[in-house]
Amino acid sequence: MAEFICRLGTPAGEVVTRTVEAPGVNEARARLEREGFRVFNVAPPKTTGVTALTRFGGRGGQAKVKANDFLLFNQQLAALVRAGIPILQAISMLRKRAASARLRAVLGDVEEQIRGGAALSKAFASQGNIFPRIYTASILAGERSGSLDDVLRRYVEYTKSIVALRRKIHEHPELAFEEQQTAARVEAFLMAVLDGKLSEAEETEQGMAFFGVQGPWYTLGWKMAVAIEEAQGRPALVSALCDPRQLLFAYNRVSTGARWSEALLERLRAK
Repeated sequence: MAEFICRLGTPAGEVVTRTVEAPGVNEARARLEREGFRVFNVAPPKTTGVTALTRFGGRGGQAKVKANDFLLFNQQLAALVRAGIPILQAISMLRKRAASARLRAVLGDVEEQIRGGAALSKAFASQGNIFPRIYTASILAGERSGSLDDVLRRYVEYTKSIVALRRKIHEHPELAFEEQQTAARVEAFLMAVLDGKLSEAEETEQGMAFFGVQGPWYTLGWKMAVAIEEAQGRPALVSALCDPRQLLFAYNRVSTGARWSEALLERLRAK
């Protein structure tokens, strides 16, 4: 099954973005039309970030590297590094054990580069968009700090949470629709605040409904943060979080799906 990002019109007149799995573009379009949507666009997602873990290089129908294979590799690499096994020996061992032919091919190239004197981070970075920037940046940080095993362990936990969220949304596509509705309500609330249409009490009441402890904004904001960090790295995310207004701009720059409206961003620029 291929994955497609679809721009849709709902029976209620809203425009939403939804991710679906289907054998091809025509099948995805037909399925959505049967469900009552008006289909504006159907396109495959860009192969960056977490998607890069499951699509080898993102070009020309190449075989996939399963996310579970990649996670297992990193768990084993962390264990070997913690046990004091040299990096070159660890990569060679894991290459031979890898069940995925494509992962073995990548690790073979990484191994050769390390034999030639390259650092592990540089060897992975040279693979292009097969691995997300946050992964190679994490390895580099681990090399510099001398705590590569801890960095790999934290990256594994981070990736597990993202893969679990993607699986949850694929299994329950209504969650993605609910997030679109949340985004629309948040945008309407922000516009009302910027336009001075709400009293102080109304701002507080409505704001708490969205931004209170694990309110509707919790999942939406978390996904925005993940998208920014995957595409531009943690420093860019930290910078955006230091000025909450910049979070929306930063998300729009990296999003391949739904974005905040230009009307809202223009009002924020004027502030």
